[in-house]
Amino acid sequence: MFYGLVVNSPEVVKGDYEVVQAEFGLSLLVGLRRGWLMYCGRNDKDLRAMRRTDIEGRVVMFDRGELDFTIIAAVVQSMAALALIVVNNVHGPATKMCADEDDPVTGELQFPCYMISKADGMNLRKVLEREPVDVSLVTEMADMYAWGNGNNGQLGLPGERADRTFMTPQMVVRHQSIRAIACGGNHSVCLLDSGDVFTWGNSEFGALGHGTLVDHSSQPRKIETFPEAQEIVAIASGYFHTLAATKVGDTFAWGWNDFGQLGLGTRDSQAIPMLLERMRNKKVRAITAGYFHSLCLCVNYRKPPKPTKEEMKREMQAEMMASRASRMSKKSMADSKKAAMKLRGSLGKVVRKSKDTGGSSMRSAGGSKKSKKGKKSRQSGSMSMDLKDWRPKDYQPRPEDEVRAVYSWGDGEHGQLGHRDSYTRDAIAASIKSMPSVKAQTVMRNYTALTTPRIIDGLVGMRIATISAGGTHSACTTNKGELLTFGCGLFGRLGHGAHNIEEEVTDERGMLVKKITEMKGEENRNVPEIVPALVGHRIIAVSCGQYHTCAVSDRGDVFTWGKGEMGQLGQGEANMDSCIEPRRIGVLGKRGVCRATCGNSSTYVCTERGTVYVWGYNQGGRLGLGSLGDEWVEKGDKVSQPVHMNTLDGAEVRQICCGDAHVITLTDYYHSDQVPERIDVGGSALAEDHIYKPPLSGCCVVQ
Repeated sequence: MFYGLVVNSPEVVKGDYEVVQAEFGLSLLVGLRRGWLMYCGRNDKDLRAMRRTDIEGRVVMFDRGELDFTIIAAVVQSMAALALIVVNNVHGPATKMCADEDDPVTGELQFPCYMISKADGMNLRKVLEREPVDVSLVTEMADMYAWGNGNNGQLGLPGERADRTFMTPQMVVRHQSIRAIACGGNHSVCLLDSGDVFTWGNSEFGALGHGTLVDHSSQPRKIETFPEAQEIVAIASGYFHTLAATKVGDTFAWGWNDFGQLGLGTRDSQAIPMLLERMRNKKVRAITAGYFHSLCLCVNYRKPPKPTKEEMKREMQAEMMASRASRMSKKSMADSKKAAMKLRGSLGKVVRKSKDTGGSSMRSAGGSKKSKKGKKSRQSGSMSMDLKDWRPKDYQPRPEDEVRAVYSWGDGEHGQLGHRDSYTRDAIAASIKSMPSVKAQTVMRNYTALTTPRIIDGLVGMRIATISAGGTHSACTTNKGELLTFGCGLFGRLGHGAHNIEEEVTDERGMLVKKITEMKGEENRNVPEIVPALVGHRIIAVSCGQYHTCAVSDRGDVFTWGKGEMGQLGQGEANMDSCIEPRRIGVLGKRGVCRATCGNSSTYVCTERGTVYVWGYNQGGRLGLGSLGDEWVEKGDKVSQPVHMNTLDGAEVRQICCGDAHVITLTDYYHSDQVPERIDVGGSALAEDHIYKPPLSGCCVVQ
């Protein structure tokens, strides 16, 4: 994630002042903070000569020295500095701070820390020698672009561009502290670092969260109906509903609720954010929403079992033995020091001096013996401490004690909730077969709608890393790189392929016989199952579309499967049929793909450098290729192979979200001359910037 450092005299300062925040840095609550840049000396040894009045309210710049970076940051923070910039001791980008993961100081830092290259630091110092520099630290700054169908205002464009369709990326907002974005069917959502949530587009069921079920807004509008003191950290959108998770672990939902996808225990639509009681105080790691169902990944720590009396006794004895060994060690050190003093004659001088003063030393020596006896008696008493007076040490959570749980709720007709036969159509297919169609549909919807979040039992015990929800199927990855899918298997979107299942059953005579079931690869799966074709590949990202799925491995390989009628698999014109097993896209090899997003009938992948490749259905310009997509018009707007999206060159893409027929992307802040003019159209500001004064840290106090 990039941050900009802007100076008041860019023409005299050469270099690209883009810096990287420390890995342990705090997510800032503002988009812009200003102050005077101050160079504090050559290295960190000048910390001793610094005074608080010298740097208070300023941005401080240091050369990298031998001292640990966290100590520099803690000291500077306690002096009420706005921020700290450290000049790296080598040329090139600095992407990692020098700090141990278990360093307690890292959790105490409450202000931004940056690193810049040595060359850029030298250029800044030359300017500081001639004149002071007024700087602005652009934190979490990003540009947001949108393209595709905008007839319902879902692109968020101002003025004459509102409610129009665009085939090239259009800037929605510029240089804002945006944390995340999400797209629904005909609406869009944006989350700022301050925790404010903005929505725009069209809503017939309250998906915008502004208090009315039927709503339309072509401009980003802040949701004012959140409870106070709720800091939102994650968002997700389904087709007609929206989810938001807070920092303390609460989850809110609003929008259409006919399938129970809000998780409120009822099926009534909501026009304002409502708290999910079942998810209260859950440590939410990630949330995602399909068309009419929702998934949530929560993390907690396993509580240790209560120790038995024997275990408590052994632990107490071990602590007492360790304490006794420590006392004996101190006593031996005192004896050795006393012997050394005796050899040097110091003890003899003290004795002679005591004789001249009338033996006061002997009395003090006697008193010391008495005190030692008393101390010894207290020590012996502590060794016989009762078990009921002893308390074990506070439990410290360990990584292996981490417990991850995936909750699901909403429509489970095809098994996309992962709760086996519960809430699926197959479970009641026989009972509704003889019913009239209208009644059967009502009964089925009442049964398949899960209105309260429930843990997916098939994922218990697994360390789930990522989750994704599509039209009627779901997927997740583990920390080992395994990919599991479940839900509707039509067109092979689950990727399990054709295979045979052997099982032992009892025949009419009571004998065990083998039964072979042929699986064609399009069957529904109501429990999460590993995709066998990807065993051996470490999957780091997965995205579910309406009828297809895309996965990315740690080597940058891209796999697609499912329905390919619109070219959304990217396998070329000769392979536009359905694929029931994952198939690798060869042309994307060695390009460093790390993220993937699946739309309705299109696919978008992003590389580590922020380059975007697209393919699939290009109706309404949803691929954002502009005139480059004209050559596929005769082919029905079906782009069957990956195409480089050159309309975003110069802007490093951080996140891509797809709606029904529109796309929104989030790019890291870059200088305007690096962004093509045809898309560099200024957007409106989402929130006003405020000066942020960080509180003092308790880890380092300067008088």
